[in-house]
This record gives sequence, structure tokens and C-alpha cells, in this order.
Amino acid sequence: MHYHEHFVEYLLCVVGHGVLFYRTDPEDPASEKTLNISKGFCVRTPIGVTHTIYSIDELTLVAMLTEEWDKCDPPIVQVGEVPMPGANN
Repeated sequence: MHYHEHFVEYLLCVVGHGVLFYRTDPEDPASEKTLNISKGFCVRTPIGVTHTIYSIDELTLVAMLTEEWDKCDPPIVQVGEVPMPGANN
């Protein structure tokens, strides 16, 4: 699980299937939601939203950022373990 402090992230799925995990409240694991993604699906992740993606099969995403990755310090903030589907996290 991670978030971005400096940019909005758009992810376009071009191959495969996956699941986006995100939290509506970064401090509350119980606020976790899931969204199934597949080819042609585009998701917008706002600044500060904790998220991660699991691939179900071969998954290719195109990431589009509203700021340059190398100019962000830090570009990614790790906040915890990746949730395991079906596990009690």
C-alpha cells in the first residue's frame, strides 16, 4: 500500500485483469475498497489516496502522472503491507 503526495495518478489497463485496492480513510484499514480492472479501464487516484494493485493474470498498465516522477520528493510513500485477498488483514 502506498500513496503519492505530489501528483494525481491515472492508470490505464491495456492488457489483462487486476484488482485495485484503495482506502477512503488512510488511517482505517476497514475503509478499504476494491475495484476490478480490465483492458480499457482507466482509474484516477487522487493525491494522498492509499492504494495498490494486484494482477489476476498478465497485467499491463500505463501510468500517467500530473507531475514528473523524478521531480517529486518522495514520489511514493509506502504505508504498509499489501493486503492479501481473502486474508484477515
